[in-house]
Amino acid sequence: MKENKKIDRFIKQSIDVEKTSFDFSNKVMQQIMSSDLKKEKALTNLLNKHTLENPTLEFTSKVMSVVKQNSTITEYQPVISKKAWYFITSVLILLMVFITPYFDITSSQLNYKIPYLTNIKSMFSFNVPSILTSPLFAMSVFTLSFLLLLDYFVRNRNFTLKA
Repeated sequence: MKENKKIDRFIKQSIDVEKTSFDFSNKVMQQIMSSDLKKEKALTNLLNKHTLENPTLEFTSKVMSVVKQNSTITEYQPVISKKAWYFITSVLILLMVFITPYFDITSSQLNYKIPYLTNIKSMFSFNVPSILTSPLFAMSVFTLSFLLLLDYFVRNRNFTLKA
């Protein structure tokens, strides 16, 4: 124990803490600023040597004439073609025709709201198997139709999917 105290005392006495001058931080900052000024002067000299050339007055007209020669006029083509709109419209009409008989509206209400809908309802009333009226069947037909339509557009339009 006594030896440890002696060693500790010896180490404390032998270590001298270096004391810095009062203006040490100012001197360091002056050196940093002077090196920054040298770098800035070198950069401005380099940029002055390689200045940009001023274009001639005809530069813009020359460039625009080249652009006009190389440009092609593209005709507007809609994303969804007319055939696709006809297909979508026909599917919606068919859905309305097949869904209309399943409305639970009495004939008096129907005549009051839309008089010609009773004739349509009587024209398309027929017995359908219960499997065709289940919600699962309707969802699977809708999903399959949507996927087939999507596949058609992707194959014919050459869409590229970007990540």
